[in-house]
Amino acid sequence: MGIRMWVALASIAAAILVFCFAILGANMDPEGLPDRPASTGQIVRQAPPGPDTAAPR
Repeated sequence: MGIRMWVALASIAAAILVFCFAILGANMDPEGLPDRPASTGQIVRQAPPGPDTAAPR
């Protein structure tokens, strides 16, 4: 095999790796993102402020 064939194979392998990482990155831990609902239709509600975090009157 010539150098062009090796370059073509390396390019294809790199493209496959980039595609796989893009797919995995899009699906990683959706519940770990702040202020965003999970993909399962769950609603994220903010906790009410406690007495130590409430704004002074």
